[in-house]
Amino acid sequence: MPREGVTEWHDDDVIAKSREVMTKRMHRATRAVDRKAKELTSRAQPTRKPGSTQNAKGKFVGGKGRRYGLDPSQSPDPPKIVTGTLRANIAPHVLQTPKAVLGFVGVKKGPASKYAMRLELGFVGNDSLGRTIRQGPRSFLRRALLERIIKVARILGAVKGRRRRR
Repeated sequence: MPREGVTEWHDDDVIAKSREVMTKRMHRATRAVDRKAKELTSRAQPTRKPGSTQNAKGKFVGGKGRRYGLDPSQSPDPPKIVTGTLRANIAPHVLQTPKAVLGFVGVKKGPASKYAMRLELGFVGNDSLGRTIRQGPRSFLRRALLERIIKVARILGAVKGRRRRR
């Protein structure tokens, strides 16, 4: 029982509550960046499969094999959608360590992660077929974070105040 006029400090309780609050905030922050990254990779383009034909409405029908885009994005614009696999694999992740709460937004491990890295950072070199490729970066993850950095800072409590109206 504390003596009168003496304050007891319960650091374990304070740390646990702080971790809980920051984890919730980090989930909100990573979801905001995740939504922006998916928005950036949602620009449409016409697509077709080899052997397909154009119908009266201008759509390509039939054909076999892999779908490819007819109007790909140019560097530094984010990639346009072809099949939606890249966008579907973008996901937020929050990790708690003993000393920190960390937030990540990226592409799930698998075939889409290699494709995403190539788009995000660009690629210069020879591909598996021996072709020389000079593909500039089409950043969508870094751009999503940069476009949401003020919102993320507000969510995490690093910036106080309301948004200014323009």
